Amino acid sequence: MSQTALVLETTDTADSPVFADFFAGYEKAFVLPEEMEDEDGFRACLELNHGEARRALEARYGLFREICLTARDPGDGSLVGGANLIAMPNGELDGTPVVTANLNYVFVDAAQRGKGRFKALIQAISDHVAGMFPETPGARPLVFIEQNDPIAMDDAAYERDTHFTGMDQFDRLRVWTRAGALMVDMDYVQPPLSPEHPPVDTLILSVLGAGDARALPARLVRDHLARFFGISVLKGRPLEENATAARQLTDLDALAWAEKPVRLIDLVPVLATTERPGAIRARIGAGRRFRDMPAG
Repeated sequence: MSQTALVLETTDTADSPVFADFFAGYEKAFVLPEEMEDEDGFRACLELNHGEARRALEARYGLFREICLTARDPGDGSLVGGANLIAMPNGELDGTPVVTANLNYVFVDAAQRGKGRFKALIQAISDHVAGMFPETPGARPLVFIEQNDPIAMDDAAYERDTHFTGMDQFDRLRVWTRAGALMVDMDYVQPPLSPEHPPVDTLILSVLGAGDARALPARLVRDHLARFFGISVLKGRPLEENATAARQLTDLDALAWAEKPVRLIDLVPVLATTERPGAIRARIGAGRRFRDMPAG
């Protein structure tokens, strides 16, 4: 159980009632085909937690664990939300051990929205991540997330996702920013989830848990993405065979060798605009990304 007001149930296998509850909620919450993992994809990822596949991946990447979870109200047991994430010990920051996680998917059940549940869910997940590895007691959690880039999305995807989720894309960024998310300043592209999927270049990578920091070591970001890409996205397929992953890791390697950090950007000034979303998108222009949007 988390120390917050929510009760978490977790699983690292798809043959579990927790996974069934998670997946039922997930299918209602995510609607863009290029961003969705199907049930077979989740099963393939969770199977990497076990047996020879796990041993081979840990020999290459170090400790990791991928889980699905549900969060329930401690009073009536109702489903509040769910998440899928991969976590791994990832060095130290200022002498404190760090566990990084990629929060691949997170949702609040439709019946629970508007009740302040999102903040409680994110806190419960962060608390859980911090304690996932007995080898790193007292670890600091850094939780990376992918968010829709409201500038880069085409009109059809923007309207479809806004319709199904009930929230404008700029407002979704504002919610995450209020929760403490900072944008990672890199040209982020998610590698294809399967050979049938294209790369997804309409996303922003952000991080929770950095506090007042405005940069992270490039090596930490690089090692985190190598494991996220190699395990969760490519499901054990070689990183070097995927051009999208290899390009980003090479860029981060170059920063690390030059001892340059990766900047973190507070989006509050950028999101403070009173312009309507359609006007913002028209002003920035087609083919651009959120990083091109001037602050203030």
